[in-house]
Amino acid sequence: MAVNKEIKVNEHENLQEDHSYKGALASSLIFVGGGIVLFIALLLTLYMVRI
Repeated sequence: MAVNKEIKVNEHENLQEDHSYKGALASSLIFVGGGIVLFIALLLTLYMVRI
């Protein structure tokens, strides 16, 4: 009985870890991708103003 409870607790912890990894991946993609897009937009704007 105690072994089954321990397995269920471990499964619950694994689900939480998977959820946190997905959240970290999503936020990293948003911030890094957004930063790259903003940097390219800034470079294009500076290039157009130069001409």
